[in-house]
Amino acid sequence: MGTFRRNRLVPLLRVHGNLETFNRNVMLPLSDAYRMDDEHYLKGRTVRELFEEDRKCIRPLPAADFRVCRVDACTAHDGLVRKTKAWRNSIVREQMEDGFLKDLIDGLADENEKSRLFYCLYQNRTVYR
Repeated sequence: MGTFRRNRLVPLLRVHGNLETFNRNVMLPLSDAYRMDDEHYLKGRTVRELFEEDRKCIRPLPAADFRVCRVDACTAHDGLVRKTKAWRNSIVREQMEDGFLKDLIDGLADENEKSRLFYCLYQNRTVYR
């Protein structure tokens, strides 16, 4: 719900005039960089002191590149074969080029016929009508 609210209900920021002037006069004074000498609301020390303390604990990035995600390969068994009514909303249908096969599957009203076609396609068999 939050994503929808942020993307659809929050108005876009409109800057009238020069963006650099807006950044210099409005955004930068509000940023943390300009409040480094202010006292932290809870710790009684300046933000700069706390930042320097944290900076000493930061570990350097590794010299070699590394993956930030893991890719797993898996085989989809026969999900589309069993859920023939999901065809209209499937990603496969959306990505399929318009043409004979897509029109054929869309035109099948009988779920048994559609299930048979999906099963044959899944088994890499030739379909004869």
